[in-house]
Amino acid sequence: ICDLVPLNGENRVLVYYGLKSLNEDPPAGIQKLLAFSSYHGEISTYTVGFMIGPCINASGRLMTARLGVELFLEDDPELVETYARELVKLNNERKEMTREGEKIALQQIQNDPHRGHILALYLPTVHESLCGLIAGRMKDLFYLPTLIFTDAMENEGEEPLLKGSGRSIESY
Repeated sequence: ICDLVPLNGENRVLVYYGLKSLNEDPPAGIQKLLAFSSYHGEISTYTVGFMIGPCINASGRLMTARLGVELFLEDDPELVETYARELVKLNNERKEMTREGEKIALQQIQNDPHRGHILALYLPTVHESLCGLIAGRMKDLFYLPTLIFTDAMENEGEEPLLKGSGRSIESY
């Protein structure tokens, strides 16, 4: 669901039974993630793809994926609550950082009178894990293949590098 794989054939069957299981007996971590996200309804593909998945993914983007793993492995209710609260907080931070990166990208695009048929932007202040999200948004807004580059997180003593991600349109 989170990788937007087509929900047909065996994927549809897996998602059907997965959602059924999540709704009948949701793990404590999922319950807490949804509670801290102020959601109390039925778990659907939307809930997984746009609430649960991004919260779990945010820790890997901004810190370490271990926090998302621990949420599901932990039995102590207090720790589960702590992990879920932190994941929701990280996801909110990720959303804000993404919005800021999108604003910077839009300013660059609007200030470039020679914009061509492909967008290639250097956004040095953007966290490297957000390049793909921002590229996707710019691709959707301008319907152009988009590359977003930023300074890679450096290891001491290593040569500085750029890191980036791209999103494209059907015709490319």
